[in-house]
Amino acid sequence: MRLFVAVPAAEELKERVAKVQDEIRKAGVDAKLVEKENLHFTVKFLGEANEEKMTKIKNALEKACGDRKPFDIAISGVSAFPSKDYARAIWLSVGEGFGEFESLIKDIDEELSKIGYEKDRTHVPHLTLARVRPGGRNKSGLLKLMEALEKKEIGKMKVNEIKIMKSTLSRTCPLYEELYCVKLR
Repeated sequence: MRLFVAVPAAEELKERVAKVQDEIRKAGVDAKLVEKENLHFTVKFLGEANEEKMTKIKNALEKACGDRKPFDIAISGVSAFPSKDYARAIWLSVGEGFGEFESLIKDIDEELSKIGYEKDRTHVPHLTLARVRPGGRNKSGLLKLMEALEKKEIGKMKVNEIKIMKSTLSRTCPLYEELYCVKLR
């Protein structure tokens, strides 16, 4: 199974996020937009894992989440990885709640490192909107769009659960299936 750990985007935000994606499409940027039903904040990509490893992953998540309480985050501002000039992924950033989200991600990363996963050097909480195709057209349009949407407020949501997701790749889009959920208390 190909797995990752994620926080799903709140349903009430998906329409607003889709409007930002429409602006990317209208700008003529050569990018693959993330499907509305697949919008999420990736906490950690795990790769291939068997059932035995899955049990260890569940335990690590339970331990990392411990007594954490749900918290609010505000989503705003379009940016890109690795940089705006060399965009490979276009994403929305987390404003309010960033520190709490980052702390949760670090705790999960720490617990997963104890069962053999390599620690991430840095991980910025973000919601991916699109992946820019190599050599894609209209990079100047993308730069203008990111500048125009740099401070755009999308909305708020509550982070109240962490999920282990299975990803099955297909020709059109990845298919995600929830395998396990840890509720923040």
